[in-house]
Amino acid sequence: GLAGFSDAATLDIQGGTVELSCVNKKETICPKQIVIGAGSTLCMRGRNSLGTAGQDSATDVDIAGDLLFDATGGNNACQQAVRTLTLQSGASFTAGSGSQGWTPQTDCGKALLQIQKSIVVTGSDTTPRTLSLTIQQTRQSQRFGDYGDMGDMLEFQIDDVTGSVVTDFTMQAPFTFFAKSAGGKGGFRKTGTGTMLWANTLADGNAALDDTVSVEAGPLLFAAGQSLPNAVVVVAEDALVGGAGSVKALTLADGSGLVVSAGQTAALAVEGDVALPATGIIEIIAPGDVSAVYGAKILAASGALTGSLDGWTVRLNGTETTTLPVAVSGNSVVVGAPQLIWKANESSVWNLTDKNWSATGTSPFSRFIENAAALFTGTDTETVTFDAAVHPSDVTVDKSEGTLTFDFSSAGSTYKPFSTVSTLTKKGSGTLYLYKADNNGGLAGFSDAATLDIQGGTV
Repeated sequence: GLAGFSDAATLDIQGGTVELSCVNKKETICPKQIVIGAGSTLCMRGRNSLGTAGQDSATDVDIAGDLLFDATGGNNACQQAVRTLTLQSGASFTAGSGSQGWTPQTDCGKALLQIQKSIVVTGSDTTPRTLSLTIQQTRQSQRFGDYGDMGDMLEFQIDDVTGSVVTDFTMQAPFTFFAKSAGGKGGFRKTGTGTMLWANTLADGNAALDDTVSVEAGPLLFAAGQSLPNAVVVVAEDALVGGAGSVKALTLADGSGLVVSAGQTAALAVEGDVALPATGIIEIIAPGDVSAVYGAKILAASGALTGSLDGWTVRLNGTETTTLPVAVSGNSVVVGAPQLIWKANESSVWNLTDKNWSATGTSPFSRFIENAAALFTGTDTETVTFDAAVHPSDVTVDKSEGTLTFDFSSAGSTYKPFSTVSTLTKKGSGTLYLYKADNNGGLAGFSDAATLDIQGGTV
């Protein structure tokens, strides 16, 4: 051993830099705990710099500063090393070089950092944490996971450090499991109320997840392109799963749920059948423009999707809402578009970009979403023009006074703004004026299956 620390010792770095360097292949520095304070650095060189194999004798590392891996030569920084890795406020990981110039071990194995028990994300600030060790690029990437002798799965304990629906922790490092033949398990547990995004950069590491991924609390999201072809995801009550990746199987407990984020381009894909429990939660994360999730697929099963959402609750950014319709469509769960109410907030143009619509008629306003129903109310006299094709499912004009003009003159003959309208309904005593400067292309491009339903006032 380099320093002969007892297994109860602590290495507490509260300033400057500590460098650990060793060139042999056995554990050399084995304090029970290493604390890297804010603004401090621990630089590691050589193999087996920390800890020993086994949960009971491995080292706990608590990081609020920087853990620097010397990326020169064949350095593999540490192996069989860390029992619990705690990421505090300000924790970072970098590649670099130590100052002493020792020659690192050149015939190291392929593991860079082994986490034998858990990764904990905590701290008092609101900064999301990311584990992204992009070093050793000429060798097989870092391997994290159960060393095989601890008899339990790796745990990600993620606190809600951001205090919001924003992702608290992103697992972006190359990640895999090894020594499973010695009793390890190719799965992990997600605990804590924070949101975790799985964005593993090692494809065969995802394939090695061949056991249960247990979501016991908070949301777990799988990033786009993340394929876990052998993982069975089990979601407990009050826990959530979502994202745009794919998994082998999904089991949802009563009271568990699904989550979808603004900008998500694909559903969480599941191979085979999925059974929806009687009760559950749909969590929609859209801190900005809620219209970004209209029409989004949340879940897609390659087999049958059984059950219903009748007993489920829909939440928008953590608050229960009844304005966003969520439904089962075939073998998918999708977010629909609510009836959108017009207000000339940014302009008097009806298109797909200007934010003149909302579910309540008041702020916040969003863009129009294709295939939503449109409602015009109020008493003002106003004119609405078009600079693009829009495709509402239905249009209702309910004005007690005043005149609403739909001016289709600018629409030209290249597109038909109302070609998808099933019914245009006029209510109230006010007036609806449909106008076009010429008749090229038809007044509004109504389909020959559309209905003009005048229930009040004048058209």
